[in-house]
Amino acid sequence: MIRHCVFVQFRPEVSRSEREAIYEALRGLKQKIDGLDGVWSGPNVNTERLAWGFDEGFIIDFRDAAVQSAYNTHPDHLPITERLLAAAQGGLDGVFCFDMEIA
Repeated sequence: MIRHCVFVQFRPEVSRSEREAIYEALRGLKQKIDGLDGVWSGPNVNTERLAWGFDEGFIIDFRDAAVQSAYNTHPDHLPITERLLAAAQGGLDGVFCFDMEIA
């Protein structure tokens, strides 16, 4: 399994409803991509002050690397990525991704 972790520094003016709409669009991909096993999202609740401004994020679990590859190129994923980057502080600079293989 591949766990795809994405952490976001949203621009302050991006509303809660816009953030939730992005997350809801990501959750919608579960019905379109076989092997996309789960999508979770929400605010960072870290109390150690180690978030470096990444105040929210989402996690997606993929059955395997082939499913993640299908997600990366899926035509419904690309507009969500554009929407996320438009909402992030500094565009791509406001997004941090970390993928981990889970045995």
